[in-house]
Amino acid sequence: MTEDIDERDTKKLYRLTLRQFIIYLGFLAILCAVAFGMIHPKMYYYTKVMSSLFIDTEINRTRHNFRELATKQDLWQFLEVTLLDGLYWKKANSNPNVTEDETYIYNENKLLGVPRLRQLKVRKDSCTVHEDFKSEISECYDVYSEKEEQQDQFGLENGTAWVYQTDKELHGTTHMGLIAYYGGGGYVQNLAKTKAASKEIMRELRTYGWIDRGTRVVFIDFTVYNANVNLFCVIRIVAEFPATGGVIPTWNFHTVKLIRYTTVSDYVVFACEIIFVLYLLYYTVEEVIEIKKHQFAYFKHFWSIIDFVMILFGYGCAIFSVYRYIRVNSTMETLLEDTNAFLDFEFLAYWQINFNNACAILVFLAWLKMFKVINFNRTMTQLSTTVARCAKDLIGFAIMFVIIFLAFAQLGYLIFGTQVEDFKTFATTMFTLFRILLGDFDFHRLEESNRYLGPAYFVLYVFFIFFVLLNMFLAIINDSYSEAKDLIPDTKITFGMGDYIKMGYKAILTKLKFKRDKLGDMKLALQAAHVRHDRILTLGDWKQDLISRGYKTEEITAVFEKYDSDHDGKLTAQEQKQLEMDLQKQEETLALEFRDLDAMEAEDEDLDMSIHGNDLAGVSSQEFLVLSNEVETISNRMEVLEVEVTKVRGSIKKILKHLGRVSHKILIPPLHYVTVVMLSRLRTIAPCGYHVLIYLPY
Repeated sequence: MTEDIDERDTKKLYRLTLRQFIIYLGFLAILCAVAFGMIHPKMYYYTKVMSSLFIDTEINRTRHNFRELATKQDLWQFLEVTLLDGLYWKKANSNPNVTEDETYIYNENKLLGVPRLRQLKVRKDSCTVHEDFKSEISECYDVYSEKEEQQDQFGLENGTAWVYQTDKELHGTTHMGLIAYYGGGGYVQNLAKTKAASKEIMRELRTYGWIDRGTRVVFIDFTVYNANVNLFCVIRIVAEFPATGGVIPTWNFHTVKLIRYTTVSDYVVFACEIIFVLYLLYYTVEEVIEIKKHQFAYFKHFWSIIDFVMILFGYGCAIFSVYRYIRVNSTMETLLEDTNAFLDFEFLAYWQINFNNACAILVFLAWLKMFKVINFNRTMTQLSTTVARCAKDLIGFAIMFVIIFLAFAQLGYLIFGTQVEDFKTFATTMFTLFRILLGDFDFHRLEESNRYLGPAYFVLYVFFIFFVLLNMFLAIINDSYSEAKDLIPDTKITFGMGDYIKMGYKAILTKLKFKRDKLGDMKLALQAAHVRHDRILTLGDWKQDLISRGYKTEEITAVFEKYDSDHDGKLTAQEQKQLEMDLQKQEETLALEFRDLDAMEAEDEDLDMSIHGNDLAGVSSQEFLVLSNEVETISNRMEVLEVEVTKVRGSIKKILKHLGRVSHKILIPPLHYVTVVMLSRLRTIAPCGYHVLIYLPY
């Protein structure tokens, strides 16, 4: 619609742009309400409390916690003592006939279903022993992979703990650990509802060697629900067993709000979600129309791609909200049917976290689009212009930077990868090098790792990357920014809200000036009555005076009758005094309004001065550009008529020669005269300090 409007029809363009701006502000407000309605600081504290209980608690008074697990025996102590003590809390009921419920952690968090232990193993022949050691080593357990995974029965060979189940049977999902990706199947053992029964299960598993040399990972999964804050905490504690021996502990605590609508504020968020879907449909229709009109050219514009991505994320979030509601209800029904079953909320928590991430990206893109929507003045285009002008230089710089950066990354990984944690993998090494750019580094660890190569590596990296490449990057940006700033006056921009605001207060200013003139004319009419000896103002005199000043009869009569209390067609001295007092009050009110508008205009002029410099004081940037274009057009026409000017000059010479006298006057053809007039007009409106001289040689 904006493209189809004639640029000269500014009034319609202003209305359409203002409507677009208001609609987008509403969309942004609704989106923020939906996104921030899912997040609350109590989520962090819930996660902190639960992680402190299971991760930071000492294991059997050894001054070690789960973070510091090192051996298989440490893991068994954690499972048999710390885990069971944290899972089962005795909460006495008011009814003595009811048995104690031990599934309330901290007496506030309900354990949903029962916890579950799951492990994945590899076969004992999963790797090959070298010929020199075959006589000493008979079994070899490789690192975990699905191809080398053990699926045979072992141990007691009965029950789920000793019989392998596939991911389809368990409805499990893959897990990304520190060492490998793990499948959703494995050997599973559910715990009980009481601490005593669960302790007996643990004793049996340890006695018959449930965790052995082939074990590569053990998962501890359970979910708790706190009704006080209506939050779920989906907990997964992981112990990985690398092929080198030892234990690598990791954990995930996902605090999510799966039951969305319980309080009044939740239903307000629900209403915002419905409005968000309506906005989504509105913008979908808008983008479909644009794609239909522009076809593949639609995807060539940056903001069009942003709009398209925002719509995709919006529909993804809306679909997941419906799916989450259905899935949570079905899971709760399963819990009510069998409280001794394990309820897998890991899948829901995983997608809830992705849902939160999608909302976060959507909010980020929505705020980013504000750059396009507001477009208050030409300075808003500096960023895009700067990036556009330095794009080619940045591409060349990026290639050079990547080559040198990868060289240092590979050098650091090969030298320090076996000894320094920050260089343990190639990906970690690259992140470490980026951190060094920001001043986050551990020089002493590099020096301890290699006394000579460590300091040399650090010094060379800082010199080439920080002092050379980083400063080259800043120089490219700074140079392009300077060029973009110089080009701002010549940049053509679309209508922005700043234009509308400026037009609005100018219209108000015009109305106020008219009102001020009107009040002045009325005061003059009153003064004319004071001059007369009777000091009485009649309706006829009032009309005659104001009609001569250009006012309509109806308006004149209405004001007069308002103060003619006795309706005799005359204003007495008292009535005139009342009229004069009202006019004085109106003038004071106008003075205040003028002061506010003058402040707004001063701010706008300061903004224009910051763009165009002090030489353009007194004229707007738009007027200056229009007049400059007119002067340039006329100058171009002068070049086209150069031949005619030459002919005129020759004719003048012949005339002067024929008359036998010399003229010292400067003759200016009409075209030159128009140019002088335009330049004079330009200098009158914008006194830049330049002097224009049109010189026509004799």
